[in-house]
Amino acid sequence: MYKVITTKEGVTRRNFVRFDRAFWAFGPAIHGFQFCRPFISVDGTHLYGKYTGCPLIATSFDGDNRLLSPAFALVEKENIDTWTWEVSDVHHLESATVVSSSKEGMYFPPHRHRFCIRHIIANLKKRYNVKDLNKMVWRCARAETVAQYDHEMQILEEACPGAKAELTEDLSPEQWALAYDGNMSFGKLTTNSSESVNSLLKRRLSLPVSGPSIGDILSDECMAGEHRVNIMLKECTCRSFQIYQVPCVHAIAVCGAIHYDIHQMTSAYYYASTNARVYERPFDVPTRRSIWGLLDDT
Repeated sequence: MYKVITTKEGVTRRNFVRFDRAFWAFGPAIHGFQFCRPFISVDGTHLYGKYTGCPLIATSFDGDNRLLSPAFALVEKENIDTWTWEVSDVHHLESATVVSSSKEGMYFPPHRHRFCIRHIIANLKKRYNVKDLNKMVWRCARAETVAQYDHEMQILEEACPGAKAELTEDLSPEQWALAYDGNMSFGKLTTNSSESVNSLLKRRLSLPVSGPSIGDILSDECMAGEHRVNIMLKECTCRSFQIYQVPCVHAIAVCGAIHYDIHQMTSAYYYASTNARVYERPFDVPTRRSIWGLLDDT
């Protein structure tokens, strides 16, 4: 552990101190996050058994979609106060775009806060019993151009006007749809990654407190029709190039025609050298407790 565990001021009663909160982050993960895509999934879960509480986990992705968790916290419950408390301690997350399961109690600024589309759909299905609602909303979220988004939203409006109204009036398209995302989410639409980490910890949650690869992206289909590629700006009118920050099939074709190095068109987050740096700092092997030194506050 590379950062001192800190707790919110405890409540002292009759010489007893109540545990309140703890935050921790591992040095290798903090270092590695600098070379991951600046996008994190955040989620909370619950402790089971005698002790209650809520672990908060932030999860990011390297260029090959491998998961890295740069921050953890254990708090009383998941709300705006506890998320604010965790994020204020995690300076290396300040510039990242965040996806969460809901908009309730979230600390993150609107311009870089995204909502999990899977949770949005689950909430819509509780209120609207419409066939294929799940598929229609997913198509709206995954649309990579405004024209494609408008087309899919028109289909949704005809099938379920209420769902369309909620997606455009109660929520901002910038916070759930790729077409309006501002190229900040790298095509990530859900909190599945942080929930995967939570599932790994499930068997430990009853213990006491003291105790896509690049090839897959390149093979995705783009919107049919003619497209313009701007090599200098790294843009294509299909918008796949901007969203995933690797050349789309149209950009690959243009690079091949003009003998341009395709690797220069790819974001550095996908470089093997960048991904190697994610894991370059080793974790120290724990020694016997009897020879542990005292941690200072720095």
